[in-house]
Amino acid sequence: MQSLALEQDGMDKARTNPETTTATSESEPSRAPRPTLRPRPSRAVFRYLSGEILKIFLLTFTCFEVIYGAIVAIKAVREYSFDLFMIVPILKSTFAYELYFAIPVALLFATALVFGRLVADQEVAAFRSLGFSNLQLLQAPLALGLLLCVSCYFINGYLVPDAKKQIGNADQLILSQMQYLGEGWNKKFVLGRRSGNTLLIKYYNKSRLQHLIMYIENPSKLQLKGFEGYEATSFPFVLYARRGEVLEADEGGPGLFLELRDVNIYFDQDLIDKAKPGEPGGNLLNRVRISRMTVPLQPEASDRDKLKYMINPTLMREFDRLERVIANSEDEKEVGKARARLRKANAENQRRLAFSLICLTFPLAVALIALSLNSSNRFTPFFVGVLTSCLIFFPLEEIGATLSFRLGAAWFFLHLGNFALLLLATVLWLRLEKRRPVYWPRRARKALARERRP
Repeated sequence: MQSLALEQDGMDKARTNPETTTATSESEPSRAPRPTLRPRPSRAVFRYLSGEILKIFLLTFTCFEVIYGAIVAIKAVREYSFDLFMIVPILKSTFAYELYFAIPVALLFATALVFGRLVADQEVAAFRSLGFSNLQLLQAPLALGLLLCVSCYFINGYLVPDAKKQIGNADQLILSQMQYLGEGWNKKFVLGRRSGNTLLIKYYNKSRLQHLIMYIENPSKLQLKGFEGYEATSFPFVLYARRGEVLEADEGGPGLFLELRDVNIYFDQDLIDKAKPGEPGGNLLNRVRISRMTVPLQPEASDRDKLKYMINPTLMREFDRLERVIANSEDEKEVGKARARLRKANAENQRRLAFSLICLTFPLAVALIALSLNSSNRFTPFFVGVLTSCLIFFPLEEIGATLSFRLGAAWFFLHLGNFALLLLATVLWLRLEKRRPVYWPRRARKALARERRP
């Protein structure tokens, strides 16, 4: 910065020094003022801007991760009544899952704050007085955005799918900790978020349990033998057992299960004769006594074939398989399913790419918004830039996802948000370029330097 200022000061003195200027005749028309000279790219300025953005990016990114992890931990503790140490296995997946969103948004916040401060503190005006162009000021956020864009492509393609799968099976991860309960009284567990089944334990000592009460909203979800296909229409099943123990299944089995002894199952008569509540035979409480039974604890595993759980190589192999099915199969129904799944696979691939490219479009748009506003308040460019970028990208991304499922062309519809941000950045860029002074090209600068030589 100092070298640039001294060079510019020397150039101004050379222009105003009468000894170096040539006298012009009165008849010669007055010349137009020469344009200012553009300085060469400064590494110091680039490091300064990059360092400021990177510091705020790391702080914002850490805040996002910690807050989201705390929300997930509190929610899991509330739903399952587990101690905090028992949900540690899912926190790692939670932090990885949030990366696809936390990285671009943290970069958006950092760029908006830094450029808002540069404009408010007149640092941008100082850079422009030294001849810095808009492109030179945008080099730092674009370089960081490009680096994070490449990183996010691999994160969204390898880390995030596995994290989504782990979070989708969070019930299974948490319930797997039931064999490490320790000793205590009055514990409540939810056996699967979707099943609605609840387990109350009066006393537990490690894996041994006493006086268990289980409220079963959907017996088919628990796979109770003898009750397949029944649904609780008026009153849930209630299961009481004097003793129980948490055991691991044999290799290849369903996982953990409860072995219950001295079991009483209470249920409503209308579950058997299908009578409506209030009619004869309805609302009559019945009891079934069972000396020993097993109840699987593991909830339904998430669909392993879901596209969002596939990493990029697996997704590419799925593309090849679906294309072979479409090309070789003669069953129209199978071909129709393969085409629908191929369309969803394309949408998933393009969504990952779209959330990687916003690492470039977010900082570009918000930096140009801050330079265009030229506000003395450093928070005005921040709020305007963040709100504008988010309100443009995320609604258009949702609309594009819906259109891609119906019409195809995921490469276009899922990038509508990025296209809109690029259009906004182009308009602001052209507006700023009209305001800036005209710079001489390198040849003219060299010619002017030769003229000034003694």
